Amino acid sequence: MAVAGGMAALIFARSCLDPGRPEAGGSAVMGGPGRSRGSHSTTPSSEDRVMMDKKVWMVLGTVALVFMGLSSAQAEEPGLSFGDTWPMGEVALKDVSGKMVKVDDVAGEKGTLVIFTCNHCPYVKAWDDRITALGNAYVEKGIGVVSINSNDPGVKGEDSFEEMVKRSKALGLNFPYVVDEGSKLALAFGAKKTPEIYLFDAERRLVYTGAVDDNSQDASKVTKTHLRDALEAVLAGKQPDPRATKALGCTIKFYKKK
Repeated sequence: MAVAGGMAALIFARSCLDPGRPEAGGSAVMGGPGRSRGSHSTTPSSEDRVMMDKKVWMVLGTVALVFMGLSSAQAEEPGLSFGDTWPMGEVALKDVSGKMVKVDDVAGEKGTLVIFTCNHCPYVKAWDDRITALGNAYVEKGIGVVSINSNDPGVKGEDSFEEMVKRSKALGLNFPYVVDEGSKLALAFGAKKTPEIYLFDAERRLVYTGAVDDNSQDASKVTKTHLRDALEAVLAGKQPDPRATKALGCTIKFYKKK
């Protein structure tokens, strides 16, 4: 429907801005068939034609951009709202251990932390030690933790499964690090950045999303420990405050649709 509407808009724009061009079944002479304007010519001069063509292409470009935006918006997944549970929890994902892991199986008794991450992103690398420390610590407190790599390794070779295995060992992750082949989970969650945090409570309801803290580059200058505070709130059965912060990082390198 968007394509059909776009074509109609293009035709309309052309007919409006180019009065010298006859419409289908009509006449180039104002007043319609059978009427004449006498000796006055309706044919535009060459200068008028150039100006009209410029206007036509400006309108066509604007219309095209509008419909490209509409198409993009229609294709984009809506993502999660607060109170939603995680999608596609039954999907088996390959972990760095070589085993297949489901988010449903990772779920903790007191809450579940889902981290969209990767190997190559400078923001991820800057936050790596803090994310690892939090993940390893709160696994011991009843929070299920899983890191998910939704990046296409064809875009960034460093995001390959082999590099994931190396990174997991180097960091000492005590929780799964899985491949989201096809970026299906990222699309279902509405995730767009790495790292991007999704924290669910004991009832599997989304209660926090966003960043780890307020300083990706220097841990010594952190003033707001967003994720740690949210985790503590979940353990206490309380609502995190704030519930959302801006996820700062690299864009997810989504797999191209086949």
